[in-house]
Amino acid sequence: MSLTERYADRLENAEDGSVSFSLRRALKAQDGEVAFLALRRPRFEDMLAQSKQPGDDMDRVGWLIAKLSGVAPSAFEGIDAEDGLVLAEVIGGFLDRLPDEEEERQDGDLPARHADRIVQDDDGAALTLRRPLATKDGEVTQITLRRPTWKEVKARGKANLTSSAKLIATLSGIGLLTLGRIDALDGLILAELVSGFLGNSRPSGGR
Repeated sequence: MSLTERYADRLENAEDGSVSFSLRRALKAQDGEVAFLALRRPRFEDMLAQSKQPGDDMDRVGWLIAKLSGVAPSAFEGIDAEDGLVLAEVIGGFLDRLPDEEEERQDGDLPARHADRIVQDDDGAALTLRRPLATKDGEVTQITLRRPTWKEVKARGKANLTSSAKLIATLSGIGLLTLGRIDALDGLILAELVSGFLGNSRPSGGR
């Protein structure tokens, strides 16, 4: 049983996709005590910023939880350890990742799991977004990627999430700042589609 299942009575899903969690013990924040944390769904820009954070995986997960909940990272450090792991699982759910002990889900499988939102052909691929993206030119409901050239992949440099995002922007014709506002899950799917263009089953993620 996952932690989110074990403590389902302390979790509440909102219509906007955010998740609230009642803490085991209140956090001491600058504005007083915090009895629960509400995590909004992450945007692609959040994942890009997280990948650049110093420290280890726990540091970066803690940073992302603090970012999505609006609490100061220093305040989050005082959270009960198990509560922190529950919130980490909530973020995993946002990104369509389940705990290893529940189900084996390897990176590189996102396009297959969201095939109902993807159309692929010899020229590239198109992803219907989880939620429409408002831009100055109107609402974007789908992002289309053309296949990259050798020159474009070479210019990308080291394969990581940041360079993948830049390549997605190039292949889609959508500015990087605008692209950063899409749902994080959609951004990771696009990164794996780009990786698939290069014959890889794993995404160009990481730092």
